[in-house]
Amino acid sequence: MISSAESSITTFSKAFKPLYGEANIVSYENEGSVEIAMDETTSSGFRSKQMYTQGFFETSLKPPESYTAGVVVTFYSSNNQKYPFRHDEIDFEFLGRPRGGKWSLQTNFYGTRSGTTCGSTRPRICTATRSCGRITYYVDRVPVRHVSKAPSIREEYPSKEMRLYATIWNGSDWATGGGSIKWI
Repeated sequence: MISSAESSITTFSKAFKPLYGEANIVSYENEGSVEIAMDETTSSGFRSKQMYTQGFFETSLKPPESYTAGVVVTFYSSNNQKYPFRHDEIDFEFLGRPRGGKWSLQTNFYGTRSGTTCGSTRPRICTATRSCGRITYYVDRVPVRHVSKAPSIREEYPSKEMRLYATIWNGSDWATGGGSIKWI
């Protein structure tokens, strides 16, 4: 379900808007959940209508179990549309897998100009909390990474308001060690 800071439940269309591939975004349960997909011609994604400076952001994911090398699924917050040359970002990137492999998870944060990557696991429930001076990444409600604002990462630490995003796209050129999507 989608809820706001006031803990009231809202619908997908009230809280989010499509970025691209609208035909590949399907809502269920009275717009309480959504499925994003991709095909040979387009991928899909959506973003929140509101921007946030801090909060508790969680999604439940069910990545495909078939051959998915080259597929990238993301859940992140960013302000790249408002600050295109000096944006902040906090993200989970799920990289597809070749047959028999596991999905790989990268956690990244960018503040103004640069980024850091960490992690690898099979995701199900992913959560990020952002508060004054601290970002915590969770997988299945277990903390997997903490980032604290420190003098050594001044500009790299996200500090501006951001929107929430979810996307699926073809990353064959770099994801999964160059693995390519195999369209059936």
